[in-house]
Amino acid sequence: MIRVLHIVKSMDMGGLETFIMNIYRKIDRDKVQFDFLMHTDKECVFSKEIRSLGGNLFNVPERNRGVLNNKKALNSFFKEHPEYSIVHQHLNSLSYIEPLKAAKRNNVRVRIIHGHSTKEGGSKIHNLLHCWNKLFIKRYITDYFACSDLSAKWLFSKKIYRSGAYQIINNGIDTDLFGFKYEVRNRMRKELNIVDKFVVGLVGRFSYPKNHEFLIDIFESIHKKNNSSVLLLVGDGEMRSSIEYKLKEKGLE
Repeated sequence: MIRVLHIVKSMDMGGLETFIMNIYRKIDRDKVQFDFLMHTDKECVFSKEIRSLGGNLFNVPERNRGVLNNKKALNSFFKEHPEYSIVHQHLNSLSYIEPLKAAKRNNVRVRIIHGHSTKEGGSKIHNLLHCWNKLFIKRYITDYFACSDLSAKWLFSKKIYRSGAYQIINNGIDTDLFGFKYEVRNRMRKELNIVDKFVVGLVGRFSYPKNHEFLIDIFESIHKKNNSSVLLLVGDGEMRSSIEYKLKEKGLE
């Protein structure tokens, strides 16, 4: 059996986490098994299910709890687990690639980087680290994955992007789970008191890549033309308060 170590921040409910789980549930786990190295020691949304599917969960301290502590923990992990020949790090930027460096130092044969975004908000330090690591990422990576060409352009060097030396991994989902059902539609509209409303919705975390601010500008124009329209934003995140403020400022709360 091949065991692939996925490197993630956590396995809570989110886009890339759901993407991984959609694949994990469908693969032949007698041939390939997923394990997870997370940057949290808390019980996550998917932790119980991962264990039930045969996966293992490990953790190392986040970088913000000490750069040296993080680096030491990663090196110790790979020394203690030489059984992994494949690591697969999921990220939105190159500001943090220490797990891949540690994997290289400890002779992990296959080291995959997988981009899930076209840009990431953050401090100037994060952006500087991203640009710096972009210059040297080829030292640590054997395989390049991205969710789109735009994501590859954001994440990889010009040479890698222009040569097409990466794979696009489409975000496959089980469409049967999202098939339209009148009874669900009617029940939810009654619960939310929007039976006769024109509804615009977004499901996603309240963060910069999801572009809520642009959606609010669009919805403002919609609402001027149709005052029975309603905007539903489903999620939570670090930008929630600023998004709520913008809605209030525009009189759309």
